[in-house]
Amino acid sequence: MLSRTRLGSGPGFAVEEIRCARLATPGWSTPEAGSAYKLVFVRAGLFRRRLGRAEAVLDPAVGYWERPGDEQQVAHPLGTGDLCIAITLSEELLAALAGGLPTVPAAAVLTADDLDLACRALSTRARRGAGGLELGERVARLAGAALAQRLPERVASGRPATAAARRRLADTTREVLTAVPDPLTLADLARQVGASPYHLSRVFQAETGLSLTRFRNRLRLRRALERLAAGESSLASLAADVGFADHAHFCRTVRGQLGRTPAQLRSLLHAGAPGA
Repeated sequence: MLSRTRLGSGPGFAVEEIRCARLATPGWSTPEAGSAYKLVFVRAGLFRRRLGRAEAVLDPAVGYWERPGDEQQVAHPLGTGDLCIAITLSEELLAALAGGLPTVPAAAVLTADDLDLACRALSTRARRGAGGLELGERVARLAGAALAQRLPERVASGRPATAAARRRLADTTREVLTAVPDPLTLADLARQVGASPYHLSRVFQAETGLSLTRFRNRLRLRRALERLAAGESSLASLAADVGFADHAHFCRTVRGQLGRTPAQLRSLLHAGAPGA
Protein backbone atom coordinates (compact mmCIF):
# COMPACT_ATOMS: atom_id res chain seq x y z
CA MET A 1 0.00 0.00 0.00
CA LEU A 2 2.60 2.56 1.13
CA SER A 3 6.32 2.53 0.32
CA ARG A 4 9.06 4.91 1.38
CA THR A 5 12.45 5.33 -0.32
CA ARG A 6 15.25 7.40 1.22
CA LEU A 7 16.76 9.52 -1.55
CA GLY A 8 19.36 11.43 0.42
CA SER A 9 20.14 13.06 3.73
CA GLY A 10 22.50 15.37 5.57
CA PRO A 11 22.85 17.14 8.92
CA GLY A 12 19.34 18.15 9.95
CA PHE A 13 17.43 16.90 6.93
CA ALA A 14 16.34 13.84 4.95
CA VAL A 15 14.62 13.51 1.58
CA GLU A 16 12.36 10.58 0.81
CA GLU A 17 9.93 9.46 -1.85
CA ILE A 18 6.53 8.18 -0.66
CA ARG A 19 4.35 6.10 -2.97
CA CYS A 20 0.80 4.98 -2.27
CA ALA A 21 -0.58 2.23 -4.51
CA ARG A 22 -4.00 2.31 -6.13
CA LEU A 23 -6.77 1.63 -3.60
CA ALA A 24 -9.71 -0.69 -4.24
CA THR A 25 -11.77 0.73 -1.32
CA PRO A 26 -10.90 4.39 -0.80
CA GLY A 27 -11.65 5.78 2.66
CA TRP A 28 -10.05 7.55 5.60
CA SER A 29 -6.90 5.98 6.98
CA THR A 30 -6.30 5.25 10.64
CA PRO A 31 -5.27 8.41 12.54
CA GLU A 32 -1.50 8.75 12.73
CA ALA A 33 0.51 11.27 14.74
CA GLY A 34 3.34 13.09 13.00
CA SER A 35 6.81 12.29 14.30
CA ALA A 36 8.79 15.20 12.85
CA TYR A 37 8.63 18.48 10.97
CA LYS A 38 8.14 17.68 7.31
CA LEU A 39 7.57 19.59 4.09
CA VAL A 40 5.60 17.39 1.69
CA PHE A 41 5.19 18.03 -2.04
CA VAL A 42 2.62 16.10 -4.06
CA ARG A 43 4.18 14.97 -7.33
CA ALA A 44 1.33 12.87 -8.77
CA GLY A 45 -2.21 11.86 -7.85
CA LEU A 46 -4.76 13.42 -5.53
CA PHE A 47 -5.79 12.78 -1.93
CA ARG A 48 -7.55 14.43 1.00
CA ARG A 49 -5.90 15.19 4.33
CA ARG A 50 -7.76 15.62 7.60
CA LEU A 51 -6.12 17.39 10.52
CA GLY A 52 -8.51 17.78 13.42
CA ARG A 53 -11.70 19.13 11.87
CA ALA A 54 -9.96 20.73 8.93
CA GLU A 55 -9.79 18.94 5.59
CA ALA A 56 -7.81 19.81 2.50
CA VAL A 57 -7.60 18.47 -1.04
CA LEU A 58 -3.99 17.92 -2.11
CA ASP A 59 -2.79 17.62 -5.70
CA PRO A 60 0.46 18.41 -7.60
CA ALA A 61 -0.27 22.15 -7.34
CA VAL A 62 -0.01 22.23 -3.55
CA GLY A 63 2.07 20.85 -0.69
CA TYR A 64 1.79 20.94 3.08
CA TRP A 65 3.69 20.99 6.36
CA GLU A 66 3.58 18.27 9.01
CA ARG A 67 4.32 18.94 12.69
CA PRO A 68 5.32 16.49 15.44
CA GLY A 69 2.25 15.23 17.28
CA ASP A 70 -0.30 16.43 14.73
CA GLU A 71 -2.78 13.59 14.21
CA GLN A 72 -3.73 13.25 10.57
CA GLN A 73 -5.75 10.99 8.29
CA VAL A 74 -5.70 10.69 4.52
CA ALA A 75 -8.25 9.47 1.99
CA HIS A 76 -8.14 8.82 -1.75
CA PRO A 77 -11.57 9.69 -3.14
CA LEU A 78 -10.60 8.69 -6.67
CA GLY A 79 -9.12 5.37 -5.56
CA THR A 80 -5.90 6.15 -7.40
CA GLY A 81 -2.36 6.08 -6.10
CA ASP A 82 -0.12 9.06 -5.50
CA LEU A 83 3.52 10.08 -5.24
CA CYS A 84 5.01 12.59 -2.80
CA ILE A 85 8.45 13.94 -1.93
CA ALA A 86 8.86 14.55 1.81
CA ILE A 87 11.64 16.63 3.35
CA THR A 88 12.19 16.02 7.06
CA LEU A 89 13.75 18.96 8.94
CA SER A 90 15.32 18.94 12.38
CA GLU A 91 14.14 21.54 14.90
CA GLU A 92 17.57 23.18 14.72
CA LEU A 93 17.50 23.56 10.95
CA LEU A 94 13.88 24.69 10.92
CA ALA A 95 14.63 27.31 13.57
CA ALA A 96 17.56 28.58 11.52
CA LEU A 97 15.27 28.95 8.50
CA ALA A 98 12.37 30.50 10.42
CA GLY A 99 14.07 33.30 12.30
CA GLY A 100 15.12 31.35 15.39
CA LEU A 101 11.84 29.56 16.18
CA PRO A 102 10.98 26.04 14.94
CA THR A 103 7.54 26.81 13.53
CA VAL A 104 5.64 26.03 10.34
CA PRO A 105 2.43 27.49 8.93
CA ALA A 106 -0.81 25.52 8.93
CA ALA A 107 -1.81 26.77 5.48
CA ALA A 108 -1.03 24.84 2.31
CA VAL A 109 2.17 25.44 0.37
CA LEU A 110 1.43 26.76 -3.11
CA THR A 111 3.79 24.99 -5.48
CA ALA A 112 4.35 27.55 -8.21
CA ASP A 113 6.41 26.42 -11.18
CA ASP A 114 9.75 27.50 -9.71
CA LEU A 115 9.07 25.71 -6.40
CA ASP A 116 7.90 22.56 -8.18
CA LEU A 117 11.00 22.55 -10.38
CA ALA A 118 13.25 23.04 -7.33
CA CYS A 119 11.63 20.02 -5.64
CA ARG A 120 12.10 17.87 -8.74
CA ALA A 121 15.73 18.95 -9.07
CA LEU A 122 16.33 18.13 -5.39
CA SER A 123 14.95 14.59 -5.73
CA THR A 124 16.89 14.00 -8.97
CA ARG A 125 20.18 15.22 -7.53
CA ALA A 126 19.62 13.18 -4.36
CA ARG A 127 19.08 10.04 -6.46
CA ARG A 128 22.32 10.73 -8.29
CA GLY A 129 24.27 10.88 -5.04
CA ALA A 130 24.88 14.62 -4.76
CA GLY A 131 26.98 15.62 -1.76
CA GLY A 132 25.80 17.01 1.55
CA LEU A 133 26.60 20.66 0.77
CA GLU A 134 24.63 20.64 -2.47
CA LEU A 135 21.65 18.81 -0.98
CA GLY A 136 21.70 21.04 2.10
CA GLU A 137 21.73 24.12 -0.10
CA ARG A 138 18.80 22.86 -2.17
CA VAL A 139 16.81 21.89 0.92
CA ALA A 140 17.43 25.25 2.60
CA ARG A 141 16.32 27.20 -0.45
CA LEU A 142 13.24 25.06 -1.01
CA ALA A 143 12.10 25.02 2.62
CA GLY A 144 12.94 28.71 3.07
CA ALA A 145 10.86 29.67 0.05
CA ALA A 146 7.95 27.55 1.28
CA LEU A 147 8.11 29.15 4.74
CA ALA A 148 8.32 32.63 3.24
CA GLN A 149 4.90 32.19 1.62
CA ARG A 150 3.17 32.42 5.02
CA LEU A 151 5.89 33.64 7.40
CA PRO A 152 7.73 36.27 5.34
CA GLU A 153 8.78 38.44 8.30
CA ARG A 154 10.28 35.53 10.23
CA VAL A 155 12.22 34.27 7.21
CA ALA A 156 13.40 37.78 6.30
CA SER A 157 14.62 38.46 9.85
CA GLY A 158 17.89 36.61 9.29
CA ARG A 159 18.87 38.41 6.09
CA PRO A 160 21.80 40.86 6.24
CA ALA A 161 20.19 44.30 6.11
CA THR A 162 22.73 46.28 4.07
CA ALA A 163 24.72 45.77 0.90
CA ALA A 164 27.95 46.03 2.91
CA ALA A 165 26.77 43.30 5.29
CA ARG A 166 25.88 41.03 2.39
CA ARG A 167 29.30 41.56 0.83
CA ARG A 168 30.98 40.78 4.16
CA LEU A 169 28.95 37.58 4.48
CA ALA A 170 29.98 36.46 1.00
CA ASP A 171 33.63 37.35 1.63
CA THR A 172 33.71 35.55 4.98
CA THR A 173 32.13 32.49 3.40
CA ARG A 174 34.76 32.47 0.65
CA GLU A 175 37.47 32.61 3.30
CA VAL A 176 36.01 29.65 5.20
CA LEU A 177 35.50 27.55 2.06
CA THR A 178 39.07 28.24 0.95
CA ALA A 179 40.59 27.49 4.35
CA VAL A 180 38.45 24.44 5.21
CA PRO A 181 37.08 23.17 1.90
CA ASP A 182 36.21 19.58 2.87
CA PRO A 183 34.27 18.08 4.47
CA LEU A 184 31.89 20.95 5.11
CA THR A 185 28.09 20.86 5.21
CA LEU A 186 25.77 23.80 4.77
CA ALA A 187 24.85 23.65 8.47
CA ASP A 188 28.57 23.75 9.42
CA LEU A 189 29.21 26.64 7.09
CA ALA A 190 26.17 28.63 8.25
CA ARG A 191 27.22 28.27 11.88
CA GLN A 192 30.76 29.40 11.14
CA VAL A 193 29.68 32.56 9.33
CA GLY A 194 26.71 33.32 11.61
CA ALA A 195 23.91 33.22 9.05
CA SER A 196 20.84 31.14 8.35
CA PRO A 197 21.38 28.43 5.72
CA TYR A 198 18.64 29.95 3.55
CA HIS A 199 20.05 33.47 3.51
CA LEU A 200 23.64 32.29 3.26
CA SER A 201 22.83 30.37 0.07
CA ARG A 202 20.82 33.22 -1.48
CA VAL A 203 23.19 36.04 -0.50
CA PHE A 204 26.28 34.14 -1.61
CA GLN A 205 24.87 33.48 -5.08
CA ALA A 206 23.63 37.06 -5.43
CA GLU A 207 27.05 38.44 -4.51
CA THR A 208 29.28 36.00 -6.41
CA GLY A 209 27.08 34.65 -9.20
CA LEU A 210 27.80 31.12 -8.02
CA SER A 211 26.08 28.66 -5.73
CA LEU A 212 28.07 27.51 -2.71
CA THR A 213 28.45 24.08 -4.31
CA ARG A 214 29.72 25.48 -7.61
CA PHE A 215 32.17 27.79 -5.84
CA ARG A 216 33.52 24.89 -3.78
CA ASN A 217 33.92 22.80 -6.94
CA ARG A 218 35.82 25.68 -8.51
CA LEU A 219 38.21 25.67 -5.56
CA ARG A 220 38.62 21.90 -5.88
CA LEU A 221 39.46 22.24 -9.56
CA ARG A 222 42.02 24.96 -8.88
CA ARG A 223 43.78 22.69 -6.37
CA ALA A 224 43.61 19.81 -8.83
CA LEU A 225 45.14 21.91 -11.61
CA GLU A 226 48.06 22.81 -9.37
CA ARG A 227 48.70 19.11 -8.75
CA LEU A 228 48.34 18.24 -12.44
CA ALA A 229 50.80 20.97 -13.38
CA ALA A 230 53.25 19.42 -10.91
CA GLY A 231 52.91 16.08 -12.73
CA GLU A 232 50.55 14.19 -10.41
CA SER A 233 50.66 10.54 -11.52
CA SER A 234 47.59 9.10 -9.78
CA LEU A 235 44.35 10.73 -10.88
CA ALA A 236 42.33 8.57 -8.47
CA SER A 237 44.40 9.77 -5.51
CA LEU A 238 44.17 13.34 -6.74
CA ALA A 239 40.36 13.13 -6.96
CA ALA A 240 40.14 11.90 -3.37
CA ASP A 241 42.67 14.42 -2.06
CA VAL A 242 40.85 17.46 -3.46
CA GLY A 243 37.43 16.28 -2.25
CA PHE A 244 35.62 14.56 -5.10
CA ALA A 245 33.53 11.48 -4.33
CA ASP A 246 35.50 9.31 -6.74
CA HIS A 247 37.57 9.34 -9.92
CA ALA A 248 34.49 9.29 -12.16
CA HIS A 249 32.98 12.32 -10.40
CA PHE A 250 36.28 14.14 -10.76
CA CYS A 251 36.49 13.39 -14.49
CA ARG A 252 32.87 14.43 -15.13
CA THR A 253 33.35 17.72 -13.31
CA VAL A 254 36.64 18.53 -15.07
CA ARG A 255 35.26 17.71 -18.50
CA GLY A 256 32.01 19.57 -17.82
CA GLN A 257 33.72 22.76 -16.66
CA LEU A 258 36.94 22.77 -18.67
CA GLY A 259 36.09 20.66 -21.71
CA ARG A 260 39.12 18.35 -21.26
CA THR A 261 39.94 15.20 -19.36
CA PRO A 262 42.32 15.34 -16.35
CA ALA A 263 44.94 13.46 -18.39
CA GLN A 264 44.71 16.02 -21.20
CA LEU A 265 45.07 18.85 -18.71
CA ARG A 266 48.12 17.20 -17.16
CA SER A 267 49.73 17.03 -20.61
CA LEU A 268 48.84 20.65 -21.26
CA LEU A 269 50.05 22.04 -17.93
CA HIS A 270 52.99 19.86 -16.84
CA ALA A 271 56.25 21.44 -17.99
CA GLY A 272 57.94 18.06 -18.28
CA ALA A 273 55.19 16.45 -20.37
CA PRO A 274 55.71 15.78 -24.09
CA GLY A 275 54.22 18.55 -26.20
CA ALA A 276 53.88 20.93 -23.21
